[in-house]
Amino acid sequence: MSHISELRDMCRGKATDEEIDVYLRENLQINASPDGALIVQNEFNLGRFIKELFVSYRWYLVNYPVRTKASTSAIIGALGELLGSYVKSRMRNEKYSPEAKRVLLFAAFGGCITGPLLHFWYVFLQQLMAKLQLTGRGKTIAMVLLDRILWSPPFTALTVIFLQYFQTFSVEETGIQLRRNYAAVLLMSQKTWVPGQIINFEFVPVDYQVVFVNLVAVFYNTYLSLAN
Repeated sequence: MSHISELRDMCRGKATDEEIDVYLRENLQINASPDGALIVQNEFNLGRFIKELFVSYRWYLVNYPVRTKASTSAIIGALGELLGSYVKSRMRNEKYSPEAKRVLLFAAFGGCITGPLLHFWYVFLQQLMAKLQLTGRGKTIAMVLLDRILWSPPFTALTVIFLQYFQTFSVEETGIQLRRNYAAVLLMSQKTWVPGQIINFEFVPVDYQVVFVNLVAVFYNTYLSLAN
């Protein structure tokens, strides 16, 4: 996607044939034969592939932030459940057999709840910090405190309720599990996300903060899978 845009800009800017040829050879591994035909090199370059993957992801992140973060969160949610079910099977000395329903449930929670809500929550935090004119270390401390005090308790409750209800479709059983697991899940959330959010808000660019949370959430979602 980025190469298409760059080639379009080069053509609009009346780049010479030599400049376009150099660009194709250096970036797309495309050469021209003596008769003018284009030849695509088949050699696979892992470093180039990873770089292009990152560039493409950033393009979607900038142009379609909510959908991209929702998709990423869905994948991370599913991975967390798969890892959790693997750990659970090893602890019980059972055959590893993940449940498709649970994998889809964790993916749905990540894609429909975690990704979109975190996007708008972080946008709100950034706007609030701008209004308060907080910067540097003071901004990081304020954002972590707000995130842990205002965001974590209700979001933890929502997490337990969503995951439990859509497994049992029982309001009574969901209430029992909420009372049984809420305190432990909230404590684990604070242990995980206080240091995690300090790193996130202090060092990670705004566009990638939800992505960073998703990476850490692979392990946190594994805990949620074991708890639910």
